Amino acid sequence: MRQTDLQSYETASHNFIEKYCPSIPIPYIIEEWTDSDREYHFTQMTTIYGVSLSRAWTNLSQTQKQQLAIDVAGHLRTLRKFKSDRMQSVSGKSLKNNWFIPRGHGTRTTRLWKTDDEIFDSAYRPVLEYKGIFARRIQLIRDLMPPCVGQFAFYHGDLYHGNIMVSARTGQLTGIIDWEFAGYYPLWFHYARLRFHVPNKSQIVDTEWKSLLAEVIRDEIPYATHGLVWWHAVWELIDNPKSQKGRDWLDLLADWIGGYEIVMPIEEYERYRSKDWV
Repeated sequence: MRQTDLQSYETASHNFIEKYCPSIPIPYIIEEWTDSDREYHFTQMTTIYGVSLSRAWTNLSQTQKQQLAIDVAGHLRTLRKFKSDRMQSVSGKSLKNNWFIPRGHGTRTTRLWKTDDEIFDSAYRPVLEYKGIFARRIQLIRDLMPPCVGQFAFYHGDLYHGNIMVSARTGQLTGIIDWEFAGYYPLWFHYARLRFHVPNKSQIVDTEWKSLLAEVIRDEIPYATHGLVWWHAVWELIDNPKSQKGRDWLDLLADWIGGYEIVMPIEEYERYRSKDWV
């Protein structure tokens, strides 16, 4: 398997999981090496029994899908027990950008951020300013940002349907693969990453899977809907700085927070997320 520097991230994550979370089914690393120019990193792993969820999904019953989401959520709960005082990989390196940094920022990795101000001033403020967002609205976005300090927990980072392996016959989980994006992210991002961006129709299976998993973990994640709504608003305004929807979303979020952790009914969230909402 050909990899670049991402492989060192994945290897470190595998070693961590094997040592501290042995109940999580992952392939085992047999050996790894780099080419003579040290340009590419190669890893040989054991094979995971089963097929990808992308292949099995349409053949699974709703009960099997629900149980799979419950099982994966259980493993995510195990990972969340491991905390950090900053955003980083388990090896202490900066994380590969996993949609956390908005497009246009010009960087492919996060930094070893420790505070909310560091995160906002490095990841969000520059691109908002570049897009011409008014200073007052940028300050509002900062004020509404879900907390990150004290919230950095270990997360897989890319739970799309191709990274979930299941038994073709029973639908039971047999493995979780591709850990190159794994690391310590703010807890709200664990939920938001699952619900962010509606894929096109060719990826409807991934949408259904992530929506199901997100609903299972939602109540376990502090600031889950708060973070998702905030993230949607930021991306909406970056994509379209004049977006009335983005401004309305911020206003709605401000009303919901009221100085406390946001608690938004899922029905309101779905209305809020709808492209027809004004």
